[in-house]
Amino acid sequence: EAVATYYAENSEKFEKNEEVQARHILIGCKEDEPAEKQTAAKSKAEGLRKQLIEGADFAALAAANSDCPSKSDGGSLGSFGRGSMVPAFETAAFALATNAISEVVQTPFGYHVIQVTGRTAAGVQPLDQVRGALRTQLTSQNRNQAFETFIQGLRAKASIVYAEGAAPASSGNAPAPAGGGE
Repeated sequence: EAVATYYAENSEKFEKNEEVQARHILIGCKEDEPAEKQTAAKSKAEGLRKQLIEGADFAALAAANSDCPSKSDGGSLGSFGRGSMVPAFETAAFALATNAISEVVQTPFGYHVIQVTGRTAAGVQPLDQVRGALRTQLTSQNRNQAFETFIQGLRAKASIVYAEGAAPASSGNAPAPAGGGE
C-alpha cells in the first residue's frame, strides 16, 4: 500500500526518456587524419555497409572489423538515451527504424555503420516494474528514520558526565558535558 501511494505521489520520478538499443561497426579515423586515410576508412565502412545490406551477419563483421571495444559483443552498445552519444551518432541512431542499417556516419572517432536493434518509448515505468526497488527503498528509509528517532530519544534521556580533563573536544554534535566542563 505504501509503495503504491509513493508511486502515485511521485510518478515524475519514474518517467523514462526514449531509448534505443543499437550496435555498430567503427572504422577508426580521427578528424585530423590525412585525406587519404579518411577516404580509405570511409570506403571500408561503405563496403561493410554494403555487405550488411546484402545480408551479412552484423556481429561477425563487427568482431572482424570494428575498432571499438564493443566488437567483442557483436558491436552492441546496449541501450542509450539522448545525450549519451556524440551528436552525429545519436541523430543517426534515433532516426533509424528498428533493424535498419544506417548510411555511413562520420564522428570524431571515425566512420560508423549503425543498426538499431530495439526501441523503448518514452513514458512512465509501470508500478509492477519498479515495485521491488521501491519496496526496498521505502523499507530502508523507514528503518533509518526509526533508528534516528531511537538515537534521538536515547540522547534526550542521557546524562553524560566526563572525568576531570577527559571531555572530548567539541564537534558541534556532541552534547555539552554535565557539570560545566569546557
